Amino acid sequence: MIIRNVIRQLEDADRVRGRMTGVNMVFFQGGPQLGELESGRLANWLGRRSPGRGGIGCLIATGWVAASTPALRTTGASGDNGSGAIGKLASW
Repeated sequence: MIIRNVIRQLEDADRVRGRMTGVNMVFFQGGPQLGELESGRLANWLGRRSPGRGGIGCLIATGWVAASTPALRTTGASGDNGSGAIGKLASW
């Protein structure tokens, strides 16, 4: 976060620096509260077992991505010469 703030301070024009900092504060302080609100509303709608359902949905989505992109399953170790997933995905 320190690096992000330094970059923002260096790259923003002097006349908008305060506004950019204010917008950043709104997103970083308000974002988690909006996520909590959304999670609470979803739990209220789906019932007590909504975290389990969300976990199952995440596993299903991960399985679908793994099945639909076999190049991701062949990722090599560091020092990959382009024959693994990165080389295959970069070529399309």
